[in-house]
Amino acid sequence: MGSNSSDEDSKSHELPQHEVTLTKSFYLSETEVTQSQWEKVMGADSWKQNSAYGDDGPYGEGPNYPVYYVSFNDVLKFLEKIGRKKIVLDRGPSHPEYEKAKPWMNRYYLIFRHRPKWFPFNILIHEMLADDHGEGVHNHTFPYITIVLRDGYWETLKTGKFWRSPGYIGFRSANNLHRVDLKPGTKPLTIFISGPYGLRKGKRSEYGIDFQNK
Repeated sequence: MGSNSSDEDSKSHELPQHEVTLTKSFYLSETEVTQSQWEKVMGADSWKQNSAYGDDGPYGEGPNYPVYYVSFNDVLKFLEKIGRKKIVLDRGPSHPEYEKAKPWMNRYYLIFRHRPKWFPFNILIHEMLADDHGEGVHNHTFPYITIVLRDGYWETLKTGKFWRSPGYIGFRSANNLHRVDLKPGTKPLTIFISGPYGLRKGKRSEYGIDFQNK
């Protein structure tokens, strides 16, 4: 993997080109989730409960047909049952007040639960439960794209504070400092596409930062 040294558009972090040996298996499905797979996880005929057509619907029925009539919330429940949900706390074990930690986000993994360092991206669903911890800002270990699906949130950047409504698509570098705050009573939902590791420079977060003088 990596770029050829003769490629004029290659980046320093893509060099040198080298062989990679996979020591653990990972699997990607060849098709959509089938009716058989869904029923093994969610229960027999569970997908039919939302059908507007009943047993005589316009689509095929059988173990190898795709599952139909499932809502977005159904998909989140399915991901949770197959171990693709993680409750992220608002502070880690190294924090001096870790005993006060509370749920900050529900994270759902659409590709990797533990992404290999060499793999260039991952796709996640984030359900935000609370404002970013404290009064600081943070960056990420990778560039990313975020797509707001539900509710929206306030994002503070160096250039100001902005409302991000459903449909908003944001592109951020690994070094971009920001924070997110929610409207009371909301749980914003986003698709979060993380890029390659190793592109961030500097600290993970800063507290008490004044963007006007930074």
